[in-house]
Parts: sequence; C-alpha cells; structure tokens
Amino acid sequence: MTAQTVAAATVESMYEAALDALSSALAVERSAVLLYDTEAVMRFRAWRGLSDRYRAAVEGHSPWSADAVCPEAVVIADVSADDSLGALRPAVLAEGIAAIVFVPLVYRGRLLGKFMIYSDRPRRFDRDELAFAATVAGHIALALEKQHSESQLSATLNAVSEAITVQSPDGRLLLANEAAAAVLGFASVDELIAVGPSGVRKRFEMRDLDGQPLPAERLPGRAALRGEQLPEVLVRWRAGPDDSEHVSLVRAHPVFDASGGVQFAVNVFRDVTQRQQALEELRGSEARLAFLASAGRRLFEAPLDPRRVLEVAVDVVVPELGDWCSVRELPEGNEPRQLVFGYLDDVAAELITGLNDYRDVMAASPVVDELWQGRSILMAQVTPAILEQVAINADHLALLRRLDLRSAMLIPLRARGRTVGVLSIAGGATRAPYNATDVALAEELAARVAATVENARSYEREHATAETLARALMPGWLPDIPGLEVAARYRPAGDVGGDFYDCFPVGENSWMVVLGDVCGRGIAAAAVTGLTRHSVRAAALHADSLGSVLNDVNRLLVEAGGEHLPGGRRDEGYGDPSFCTLCLARFTPTATGARMDVVSAGHPLPFVVRADGTVARIGTPGSLLGILPEIDSVEDAVELGAGDAVVLFTDGITERRQHRRFFEDQLPSTLRAATALPAAALAERVEHAALAFAATAPEIGRASCRERV
Repeated sequence: MTAQTVAAATVESMYEAALDALSSALAVERSAVLLYDTEAVMRFRAWRGLSDRYRAAVEGHSPWSADAVCPEAVVIADVSADDSLGALRPAVLAEGIAAIVFVPLVYRGRLLGKFMIYSDRPRRFDRDELAFAATVAGHIALALEKQHSESQLSATLNAVSEAITVQSPDGRLLLANEAAAAVLGFASVDELIAVGPSGVRKRFEMRDLDGQPLPAERLPGRAALRGEQLPEVLVRWRAGPDDSEHVSLVRAHPVFDASGGVQFAVNVFRDVTQRQQALEELRGSEARLAFLASAGRRLFEAPLDPRRVLEVAVDVVVPELGDWCSVRELPEGNEPRQLVFGYLDDVAAELITGLNDYRDVMAASPVVDELWQGRSILMAQVTPAILEQVAINADHLALLRRLDLRSAMLIPLRARGRTVGVLSIAGGATRAPYNATDVALAEELAARVAATVENARSYEREHATAETLARALMPGWLPDIPGLEVAARYRPAGDVGGDFYDCFPVGENSWMVVLGDVCGRGIAAAAVTGLTRHSVRAAALHADSLGSVLNDVNRLLVEAGGEHLPGGRRDEGYGDPSFCTLCLARFTPTATGARMDVVSAGHPLPFVVRADGTVARIGTPGSLLGILPEIDSVEDAVELGAGDAVVLFTDGITERRQHRRFFEDQLPSTLRAATALPAAALAERVEHAALAFAATAPEIGRASCRERV
C-alpha cells in the first residue's frame, strides 16, 4: 500500500490504489472515500460497488461533527439490527449493504473526511482489520494534506513576481513557480522541472556586468548547495544569439536539516532588465554631463587662439569619444581643409602621415552638402564598401584599411547660423559602434567648440584692431627739445589699455608732455583714448593755461557721454571708459635750465629727481575728467636745473603689488638710485624695477576705477 501511494502520480490515483488494497486485504465488495468540500459537506471522491441512487441518498452524512477532535472509527456490524443510521437505514439496506465501517480521515487532529468499508453480510471486523483500515486512511489523509500543502505552496510561489526554484543537494529541480518558467522561457513549470538545471544552462549564455562569461560555479545557487551563502549577483543573459539581453538579480539560500546538512537550496531570480537599463542610461547621462562639463572647462581655459582651441577639442575627444579625431575647415566654395589631427597611438600617427600625401577623402564628397546644411552624419559601421568608395587608389585603400576604423561620426561645427568646419570622430575595433546618443553628445561638444573658436577669432580681430588703434594713438617719434632729453617706455599688459602719452610743441618755445589713463581696456578704451589725446592737442593750441586745456577736454567728455563708444554702449567686461585721468606738463627752456608747469586731473603726480639725489612729488591733485561738468585743478610751476629729471607715469607703475605692498612705495628709492642717469636709462631703470617687483600689473576694471574716484 505504501509503495502504491508513493508511486501515485495524483491523489485520485492514490484513492484507487487504496480502494484496491482494501478490497484485496479485507475481502470487501464495496468501499468509498468521502471528503469535506469547501462548504463543509462530505462528498464522494472515489468508490467501489455503489450505485448512483445510494450515493445521492447518503452523501453529506457523517457520524462526527466537522470540528471533532481525534474522532474514532464507527462500526455497524449488522445494519438491520442497528438503529443508529436512522432515516438512512432503508437506503443502506436497499443497496444490499449488511455491515458498515466509518473510518475517519484525520491529519494532525483535523478531520478531512471519511473512509467507508461495506460488507454484503453482517460482519464484525477484528482489531487487525480495523488497524489496517486506519493505516490506509492515514495514507489517504497524508496524501490529501500533501496535496493541500503543495497546492498552497504552488499558489504562494506563483503569487510571487520573482522567479523561484528549489534544488536538491544533487542539483535536481524540486520546485519552481510560473515566474521561473516564464523567465527561463518554458511553457510550464512541469516542462522546466523535466529539463532540469543542466538543460536550462545549455539554453542560455550568461555573463557578468562587465560582459565576461559567467561560469555556473560562480552562481549563488551552487554555493548554497555547498552550504555557503554568497552575496546576490547581477547576471546578463540571453536565450540564444537572436534574443535580446536580459539582466537578473540572482540570490540563493541554503536550507539545512536537523543534522546540519543541506536539505535543499532556494534560488530567487528577479528580472531587473528595465531597472538596469534605466540605471545605465542614468550613469551614461551623468558621464556625458561630466564629459561636457570637463570639455567646457578645458575649452574655456584654452588660449584665445583658434588653432589652440581646436587642438584642445581634439585632445578632449581622444580617447574619451574616439580613437581618432580630426577637424576640417569648410571654406565656402572651396574644398575642405584639414586643420588638426588627434590619434590614440603611434601606429595611427604613422598612418595619418601617410594619408596626408593623398587628397582629403571629403573633397568632392556628397556628405559635404549635408554638413553645410548642419546635419550630422552617422556611420555606425564603416564597411569595406565605404572605404573602397572613398579610396583614391589601391595604396590609399590599404592605408585606410590599416586604420581599422569600425564606426564614425561627422559633426558640423556651426557658429552664428553657418557651418565653419566639421569634427570627424572614429572608433576602432575595441569600441562599441556609435549610435544616436553618441551623435547627440558629439553635437553638444561641437557647439561648444564652434562657439569657443568663434570667440577666439573675434578676440583676434578685436585685439588686432585695438593694437592698430593703440599704435596709431601713440606718438610715432619724440621731438628734440633744446636743453632737454626725452624718453618714453610703453609696455601693454595683454589687452590694449587706455594708457597713453604724447609730446608736442606749443607756441614758439614750449613743449607739452601729456600722460593719461582712460578707465577700461579694449577698443572702447582706445576710442576714448584717441578722443582725449586729440582733444588735448586741439585745446593746447588756443588755451591760455593748462587748466583751460583740462576744462575743454572735460567738457567734451561730459557732453559726449557714451556716444564715443562702439554702438553707443559701454563695455561691461572692462569697465566704463567714460572718464579718464590726465597729467599735463609744459616745459619752457630757460638760461639756467627749464621751467615746468604741471597740472593733474586725478592722475598720479610726477616726481622730480634733483641732480643731488633729492626726490620729491610735484603738483596738486585735481578732479577726474568726464564725470562732473566743472572740475578743480591747480597749476604748479617748478624750476629745473642741469642734471634734474622729471618722471611721469601711470598707475601701471604705482599699483604693481606684492601681497600687501605696492611698488609706489618703492619708486622714490628706485629714482634716487638712478640720479644723473640719461633720460633713456632712467626710464629703462624704472621699467625693470617695476617688472622685478611684480610680474603682472593688477587687473583694472570698473570696480577699481570707482575705488580710485
């Protein structure tokens, strides 16, 4: 009976085996199995020798209550002599039944149903027969509970969205849920269990997150069967080469028996493909943003030279985006012109050198028209046919093939609505083929490169214009003045500034020296510089005093306001060039030397260096020009003798700084040490001392101009 019960594929077949065993062992003609249904009604599940009429008449009867605890068998040895059946006795007798045994089906104290034994003649069943019937009932109850437990377990497992399998210590699959069958590509759980783990592994290609093959020994399930518990792992897998890639989170837990051995291992698989894709997309987006931020910073820090900007751009691309990169200029109406190359290794450098002997592959190419329209070109696969199409001859084709390019992008460089160049990026065999995301990233980079190049070109043009203006605003030569030596030193500090000087005759026996500083730098400051310098010259021709010259210049600047600036707008980057400082010195030779009349409008006062080494400032501070309608100025006079020197300068000298120290404090001692030097040597001495004190002058913008006010 035990063997038949174990071998039974279903509970129903086990009922049949139990009834066959009873019929053979107890020599009974009739038997039945009744179980409680969901409505707590005893109903026939299997039977022998019972009519439909009888079953309909007695179904639902039970000698025990449904909540009976440990019910015992009930034996009716002679139905005709026993009234305990009550209203059912006529139906029993009509069926030809003379004796009945009610055997309870009980599991762990819970009544599941009953097992019925019928005899066609009155019969007293002995103790061994009843014990055998109880044993059979126990088998049925155990099978019922097993079926119930398996049904509950199956329902529980199938309610879980994660794929679950249970393996025995020898690796066989014991249980699985529907999610596991679906994830692993099987039509049913039975099919999955029938194939087994070895059959499952043959159907799949498994890799780790880095794309490396993942042996089964590294899976947590194998470790669980050994009694170990590994951390959960992410597994990339696909069912055959045509299947899309999936990602699962795999974990396993060993379950131990009472002796500490592994009873089975539970494997849990969670499909995290979408989550992993979203995470990888997020990481890719963060990497792209970090790349663009780094590229933007490097482009911003690049020298304002168009070619250096392009060289930085190529350095940014290789090797982050490609193994090879070039920038071409696309002159309108002319063939593309290679400007800058970048490559990953020396082999590529050698090949590029060889390719330079041939005509550019983009010359007369139809893709140039697409690029001119601002449309990028993606070649996800650089096929042999493409190389053959662009190659000039067999040698050229051999060089192109040796580059081993697998994928490429051509990205237009657009500035101010037109294409000025093209950024070519290519990847080799070790790099994944480019896609639309890569093109979008390259286009973002190209936009930054084009804007930076255009800014550099604008700077070049503006700087060249400003330098031309500055040279035009400085005197081409210094006049020869009887009895006086004149020398000047002028050193621009990067951008063209607003500092200027002049020296010209006024009247028959006097010469004017002008030193000025327009607030700001660049073209706007140069424009005000020119206006001021020429205004001084014009005013000096008819003015009766130096103060009158200052008043005329001040009036002109105030009335002009910002009209003298390009476009009538002020230069936000370099300060407000609407006012300036000015120092005027008029020299008139005398019998003993010369007389100097000096006036200052906010400008540093000059020094007089006497032949005996005495150094003193000369003049009185006055108002800035270009701010107020009326200014205050004081004209001072000083007599100069043989060997005396006058040094005029701008704040480019005095404001040179070492930490908290200014060169202005050191200037008197520098001048004292240069007593009796010729004018040119004295000017050179001051220049060298200032440069040695601090390599660069402080930045002078709008804020510092206001501080000076």
